[in-house]
This record gives sequence, C-alpha cells and structure tokens, in this order.
Amino acid sequence: MRKNGTVLRVRGSAKAVARVNGPILLLACEDITEQRRAEEALFQAGLEARVSERVRIAREVHDTVLQGFHGLILRFQVARDMLPLQPEEAMQSLDGALSMADEAITESRDAIQDLRSEPIELVDLAHLLTAIGEELVESQDVDPPTFCVTVEGDRRPLVPVLQE
Repeated sequence: MRKNGTVLRVRGSAKAVARVNGPILLLACEDITEQRRAEEALFQAGLEARVSERVRIAREVHDTVLQGFHGLILRFQVARDMLPLQPEEAMQSLDGALSMADEAITESRDAIQDLRSEPIELVDLAHLLTAIGEELVESQDVDPPTFCVTVEGDRRPLVPVLQE
C-alpha cells in the first residue's frame, strides 16, 4: 500500500543461484496494478454481457413460449365451458387449440434451438491474444503501437468455456 492509501499490486519472483560461498537469492518485482485493473474491467464487461444475454433469453421465453401456452389454456377453458351446451362449437374450439399447441411447440423448439451456442473452433491463447492486439492496434488513430505475441513451449487449444 502506498502512503496515499492506494493499493499497489506486484508480482514477485525469486531465484536461488548456487555459489561456492552459499546460494544467493535474486528477487524481482513487477508492478501489475494496471494489468489487474484491466483484468477486472474485462471480467466486469463479461459479467455484464452474460447478464444481458440472460435477460434477453428470459424475455424471449416469456414473449414466445409462455404467452403461447397461456393462450392455449384460455382456449381449453372456453371449449370446456361450451362442451355441455354447444358440443359442435366446443370441438371446433378444441381443434383450434390443438393447432395452437402445434405452433407453440414449434416456437418453443425454435427458441430453445436458438439458445444453444454454435460449436466454436478451438484455438490457443496466443491466437486470441494476437486477435485482440490487432484490434487494439487498428483502433489507434495516431501512432499505433506495435504488438507481438511470443509463444514458448507447445501451443494447446483452450477449452471452450475459457475460450469464450
């Protein structure tokens, strides 16, 4: 913590070097405060996007699926009330309700199908970071920075949840 009360985040590493007179410990510290702030902002943006998507899904389910079923219930109640006195009209009402039920099932199936995410192509972290870096470079109007990703070791695809 700095004297002014702000929190400084650091990443440290240590390495012991063998020497004849005994090991020497080498320490290194790196200020990662801005990096952490950026990570937290990205996390918050991702959280807001997920909440927004869930609200959209809830509205879509309400607007299509639930309203269709409420309409069916009303049609069935009307047909039930008509059955003793007007059996022919009640049968026509039931036929209409059955047609509405078919439509509601189709709409429900379509809504659920739209909720399923498309399979994504598995890529590695370096690929995603490069794409983000290129977007940042392109967004700069004046004196764009250079951006480069260096990979040490084998590239491995990210699991879909992490990739998303």
